[in-house]
Amino acid sequence: MAVRLEPLDETGPHPGLGLALGRRAEDCARVAATRIDGFGWTGQPPSDTYLDSRFRHMWFGTLLVARWLVTGEVANSDELDWISRSGRSAALEGLSVVNIARAYLVWRDVVIEALVEEAAITGASDAALDVAIRVVRATCDGNLMRMTRTFDAHLKEIAAELEDERRHLREATLHDQLTGLANRILLYDRIGHAVAQSRRGRQSLAVLLIDLDGFKEINDSLGHGYGDRVLVELAGRLNATVRGSDTVARLGGDEFVLVLPDTTRSRALAIAGKVLRVLTQPLCIDGAQRSLWASIGVAVFPEDGDDVDALLLAADHAMYTAKRAGGGVHAAAPAA
Repeated sequence: MAVRLEPLDETGPHPGLGLALGRRAEDCARVAATRIDGFGWTGQPPSDTYLDSRFRHMWFGTLLVARWLVTGEVANSDELDWISRSGRSAALEGLSVVNIARAYLVWRDVVIEALVEEAAITGASDAALDVAIRVVRATCDGNLMRMTRTFDAHLKEIAAELEDERRHLREATLHDQLTGLANRILLYDRIGHAVAQSRRGRQSLAVLLIDLDGFKEINDSLGHGYGDRVLVELAGRLNATVRGSDTVARLGGDEFVLVLPDTTRSRALAIAGKVLRVLTQPLCIDGAQRSLWASIGVAVFPEDGDDVDALLLAADHAMYTAKRAGGGVHAAAPAA
């Protein structure tokens, strides 16, 4: 239990009562632990590590009260910090605050019982006993608040850490691990949303499917590590080419997709030409310079398809038309 003791009042130290309580510190902790366990646990049960820590904290907290009665020495910040770890430990294990608060109250009652018994044995005055009891009660009440603040603070820390983990998992689920671009799952979701918005607003939507030409030769001659760096470099170039409202995705291997909301066929073809110029600029990585080119297929909603699969299929057919033309060009799906 965390103990915050004030200096002794005019009644002075009570060494006999303090020494007696100190001799019973371990017994007080054991009795308190037995009573606490008798209530059962609300929610998740504690680990053995937590129970051992709780026992040591109750034992040490009792010793601090005993020391105060003997010498008037108050608990210092390091001692309070060590004892208050029970609140942090409980939060880390996801234990109910009901259990932790009960532990403080049970410890209070057990220590008071021990003081009453020892006062009768040692002949301590009623004034001395009254002071000691008030100290234990004030300690319990004050540190219940301290514990709950600590418990709450660590719950918030844990919640923030869990949210970070969830965010990382979402990122890993929806983004390509190499380039950081949207992956196939997120791509289908983005196109679906874009189609719905375009349908409501009666606007055009363009999808560009990009297949790198010459990438296999780079992988074969310089290795997959160099090839991965090429993909990362080209992903950055694509991101810099489009608007913030557009989506750049890696479909897999050396295929990329651009989703361009509110984009007409003529505008999409102009963008495809710009993308080609950007991608064909020489690459220089680790002192090795290479060039490659791309074939791009362009499909437009609603003329070339009115759903996700139809648009991607039309863009794929157009891309192969560009490849059959020798690559390094773009082709549009024939307008209906």
